[in-house]
Amino acid sequence: MIRELYDVFEHQRELMDALAPKEEANGYTPPTPPLDLQDRGHQQHFRMMAWFLTEEVVEAIIAKEDEYPEELSDVLHFMVELCILADVSPEAVLATHTTLDNHPDLLDVLIQVGKATNMLKAKPWKSNPQPTDEAEFQRTLRYGLAYLLRFLKIYDLDFHRVYFLKNGINKQRLQNGY
Repeated sequence: MIRELYDVFEHQRELMDALAPKEEANGYTPPTPPLDLQDRGHQQHFRMMAWFLTEEVVEAIIAKEDEYPEELSDVLHFMVELCILADVSPEAVLATHTTLDNHPDLLDVLIQVGKATNMLKAKPWKSNPQPTDEAEFQRTLRYGLAYLLRFLKIYDLDFHRVYFLKNGINKQRLQNGY
């Protein structure tokens, strides 16, 4: 499982690198991972990516049965990206995954991401933001991805296969100027 998880992380990093020039051409310069979790701008970027994950979770929940695997692939892409941004390693995710004894659903994933995002206290309107507890932040994200991996396994979906279902489509979109 660790080799497959490394593979997914590696391909997501490559996708992030490939998207960066397009984002810059569209007027947005994403910060380079890992994020400085104490930095207001980096926190805003994380919040934005967490919102994109939220959109994908909702799309998965309301998807037709034949669209469900692709929507779950989108969720997995964004969840892995959040972990990369926060410097969460595949080993840490796997160590957390092996300790789980519950049956999570997609809302459990979303709750973990929401808890992590709530730890970011450098909001634009705050004059004296509190520092982010980076270890707790990373722990929460590890649980989010571990819950997602467990959720996929419960439904007999191989996370590696689910990830690459959409990864190829994303690469084609980049080549075609999507």
